[in-house]
Amino acid sequence: MVGVVDLLGRAGLLEEALDLIKNMPMEHNDVIWGSFLAACRMHRNVGMAGYAAERIEELASERTGIQVLPSNIYASAGKWSDVAKLRLQLKEKGARKVPGSSSIDINGEIHEFTSGDESHPEMIHIVPMLDEMHCRVRAAGHAPDLTNVLLNVDEQEKEYLLSRQ
Repeated sequence: MVGVVDLLGRAGLLEEALDLIKNMPMEHNDVIWGSFLAACRMHRNVGMAGYAAERIEELASERTGIQVLPSNIYASAGKWSDVAKLRLQLKEKGARKVPGSSSIDINGEIHEFTSGDESHPEMIHIVPMLDEMHCRVRAAGHAPDLTNVLLNVDEQEKEYLLSRQ
């Protein structure tokens, strides 16, 4: 059933997906609601996303990652007070989203980078290289997509943050 909810959702048939969920013979779970929530985000339906988020909260209050998604949906719709309220609720529960990270192997040595962490011993060399790469791609005509920077900051700050991720 999750697959059908996902297909309907991706096709933008959110009402049909919701009707299917409500009329399922089996009990709903957080995976089904998560699939529906992702479709709501894709189609920017904040109202249905809020409903799905409430169902997820009832079923899986301990799963931080899936609970961050409604916050992102509110942020993409510019509903900053809803973002603040939801993030405060998550903080009060002690929930934390694990920051993104990436690793690279250079000459047999693994270097790990975590979002927001600039403690790498080679940062004095890395930052100028990032700046140069950013300038080159900009000069080549690349314009960053700032719509997914879900922070209440100006466009210049969003661009800077994207260049450091």
